Order: sequence, then structure tokens, then C-alpha cells
Amino acid sequence: MIQTLAERLFRPGGRLSVVENPDRFLLRDDVRLALSYLGIKVHNGQSLDLRLLWEFDYHDETSLRYVFVKEGDFQVLPDIAAEAEEFSFSIQTIFRRYKWKVIRHCSLPQLEWLYNQPGRVPLDEPQTASILHEYDGTEEAIMEKIEQIEAEWHQLFAKFDFNRPRDWMPDASRLLVRALKIGQWDSMGYQVQTLNNLFQIHLQEHYAAVIGSAIPSRAPRIVTQVLPFVARQRDEKVALVVVDGMNYWQALMFCDALKSEGLPAAFHYDCIYSWLPSVTELSRQAIFRGDRPRPDYPQNPHNEERLWKAFWESKHLPDFQHHYQNCGLLELNPSHTRVAYVTQTLDEKMHASDDARYLYANTALWVKEPEMTENIAALLAEGFTIYLTTDHGNVETVPWKALRQSDKVNAQYDYRYITLAPEAHRDLFERDYGEGVLQIDADSRTYYPIDNKTFSNTRTHVTHGGTHWLEVLIPFITITKKEQA
Repeated sequence: MIQTLAERLFRPGGRLSVVENPDRFLLRDDVRLALSYLGIKVHNGQSLDLRLLWEFDYHDETSLRYVFVKEGDFQVLPDIAAEAEEFSFSIQTIFRRYKWKVIRHCSLPQLEWLYNQPGRVPLDEPQTASILHEYDGTEEAIMEKIEQIEAEWHQLFAKFDFNRPRDWMPDASRLLVRALKIGQWDSMGYQVQTLNNLFQIHLQEHYAAVIGSAIPSRAPRIVTQVLPFVARQRDEKVALVVVDGMNYWQALMFCDALKSEGLPAAFHYDCIYSWLPSVTELSRQAIFRGDRPRPDYPQNPHNEERLWKAFWESKHLPDFQHHYQNCGLLELNPSHTRVAYVTQTLDEKMHASDDARYLYANTALWVKEPEMTENIAALLAEGFTIYLTTDHGNVETVPWKALRQSDKVNAQYDYRYITLAPEAHRDLFERDYGEGVLQIDADSRTYYPIDNKTFSNTRTHVTHGGTHWLEVLIPFITITKKEQA
């Protein structure tokens, strides 16, 4: 198509065309770039701009051809007119078969695909829309979409601050959702890994400071700050909704599903840190303790409820005003002003997923289940400000090396980390596992397999517990009732 366009723009042997272009197609950035690969430069402006092009670029760059798009009142002086061709051009002349109003905003790959479709019979609007819809399932369409995602990713991370993940994590996650939607998660592997390499350095240098930081007024920075942050809010009714194992991109899918249901809700997206190791018994404990987790804590709903009640009792809130519930439809009471709701259903789907593709499909099913939507709707109807968060994210993993039985004795461990027992020899562990592990705190006894590897010889699929940015950076989303007009 671009070759045909070039042939339409120049007479044989011609190097300069002065064109009136009503549809402004020639001034599109993608069109200019495509023509530049054929040695054609597109300029635009008034008569003086053409004169400057003629006097300088045109005579200096004799290997190039030039298209000059006229702007406003225009006069081509005789010396230029003797060599230039002057005419009016519209891209519609190349696409006479299709209804232009349907395809006018198409990308170049779409137009190229339409140009190459067989047939000569003119199509009406529905027929044009139908044939254009066929493009979405083609390999060309998928490649165009992933190239656009990669370009937006590069732009997002051309300049960013790891200390302000709320500024980029929502946008990065939306790009990942778009890649998952077209089945191109693997195409983002390099970008995800490159970001993770930088994130590991950031964690080693700054994670201790995150733990000890003051609580910002806008949102907490880490899970230990969630309850203290909630306690500071002046809202009469506050609900904390914790979805176990929810990655940031999964949280966006859930919020989008709530929007599609027409809930009168406004969403404010922030990003906080999971506790490390990013496992439920530590990180969710940190949420409900409102402090650093204890290693001897037995994780279960009963103990979680005890932590929730103990926190609010320490704030002198009467027992009848705070409520904790694990799973199911919320049982709200008019006296409740502080509500905690926890669900593990998404975490179960995560651990059952072979890879990110399966997790995306399972999440797409989960967001359509009525339980969570009805609970959010009930909380909004009762005037609650809702804080939606999780204890950890997740990452698709690969097997690396199984822990020896001797390493596990009196240790805390999972596929993505091990905290050695006090009596274990660190030097022996480091000798045997070498450069395959890392530490965030060099003084600790906790080790993590690098990248997305696991302490296993067999496939562990999607899991958590490590230091990957997809496990550690988690959503903290404020949902409030939006007044309808």
C-alpha cells in the first residue's frame, strides 16, 4: 500500500510534489515514517516554508524525494513550479471499495491488510465493518497490538521512580492485561524480566527504609501500615477487603468488572509493598496485626479475626462496631463501622493455574462471580469507604533446585524462599546454592531463588513468596460511592 501511495505522489523521475491534502492523511506520523523508509520526506507549511525547503534541503539531499503539503493561501513560484508537480490527493482514491467513514481511523497495518484483500465490488458500511472485524483475528493484528504495547511500555519506563510505584504500577499492569488478552504474555517476558532485575537492586537498597517509613497521608507504603492508615481516616464507615493472592493486574480486571456492572463507584489506585517473604502467614498477618508479623503465628481465620478485634479494641472502638468475615456474602449490621472481609477463592485459582494464560482465564471467570460484586455493592449502599488490597501478588515460576531435607529442619520455607533455622550453617547453604539465591537483607537468614525460579525440581506453576515485583508490589485501591447525576 505504501509503495502504491508513493507511486501516486510522484511522476516518473520527479523529486518534489506540492500537494493539497484535505484528509491530512500524509501528515500522520506513521505515514511519514513509512514513507521515510522509501526515501520520501513529508513537509508542510506555507509558501515561505516551501521556498526554504527548495533552497536548502531539496538541493542538498539529492537522493531524497519530497512531498510538501500546502497550508492556507499558497503560491508556487515559477522556478519551483518548473520542477515540482502540483495536485490534490486523498487516500480515499486508493480505498474506493470501502466506506471511508468506517476505515478513516485505521492504523497503517489495518489499511495494508484491507488493501491486500481480494475483490472489486464496492462494500456498504456493514460490509466494510465486517471485513475490518476479520482483521482482529489475524497474525498481523496481534503483532500490531503487541508492538503498540511494547512501545507504550518503553515510554512508561523511559523515566520512572521505583520509590513511587503508584505512578507507574497501574499503567504497567494494564499493559500486561492487554498482552494477556491477546495471548501474548510471553512477548512481554523481556520487559518484565528487565524491570525485575532493577527491582531486586531497589529492594536490597531501600526495602528496610520502606519498612521503617512514616505512614503517608495518601496511602500506606507497606502492609504493616494498612490498619494504622485505616484508623486515621475520618470516614464514618470503613471496610477493608483483602483478596488473597491477587496480582495488581487481576485487581484491575476486578475493578473493570465492577464498572461494567454499573456500580456507582469511583476508584483511586495506589500501590503498596507486600511483606517479605511474600507469603500469607506473614504478609496477611502483617495487615491484620498492623505491625511486623511474628514467625510463630498460626495462619487461620480465627486468629485473623482475633487480630482485627484486638486492633480496634486498642483504639477504644466498641465490639459491636467492628466486624470480621471470611468468605461468603457479607452479613452487615447497621451498627458496623469497621468491617474486614477476606476471600481465598482467587488464591485457590492462582495455585491451580499452570501459567499466566490460565491465571488470566481463571481471573476472567472469577470477576464475573456474583459474590464479590454483591459484597462491594452492599458496602457502597451502606456508605462504606472500601479499601481493596491483598497480602501478596504472584508470578509464573520455573523449577530450579529442590531443598535438601537437612536444610528444611526447623526452617521456614516454601517454593520461593527459605529462612534457615538458627542452628543451620549459612556458609554451607551458600556454598551449595551459590549464585542461584539472593538476600534482601544480608544480615538475615532468608534466601530467595533469583528471578522466577523455585526451590523445586518439578513445575510449581504460578505461586508466590519471593521478591519478584509481580509478587511484592500489590494493589491498594480506594472505592467510594459516586453520586449519580
